Amino acid sequence: MGSLIRNSILEHNTSIGFNCEIGKSYFAGNAKISHHNVILDSLIGKEVWFVGYSGTTNVLLTRNNIQYMVDGKLEDTGKNHFGAVISYNSSIGASEIIMSGRKIPPNTMIPAGTVYKK
Repeated sequence: MGSLIRNSILEHNTSIGFNCEIGKSYFAGNAKISHHNVILDSLIGKEVWFVGYSGTTNVLLTRNNIQYMVDGKLEDTGKNHFGAVISYNSSIGASEIIMSGRKIPPNTMIPAGTVYKK
């Protein structure tokens, strides 16, 4: 209802609430995305829950390529649009912002109002 889903794959039992924008993202299944979320250029594991008014950023203000942490070292993704990797069984609190190129480990619960930039 009022949501925009474009160029994305939503596996079994993924539900999207109202007024969300989902773009160029993959959902592994059993995800619950509540209302007013924006998830762009991201990989979402199984059993992930986004509470309302949260989202992933997918660009840097500098317009540089996004870097991603691999084995403790930042690596250039070669892309200037990349969201986040959110591992299975994670919960994202209300009004949460996940910065570009971040990975949320499995079984993580992020409190409401957090800007996640680890």
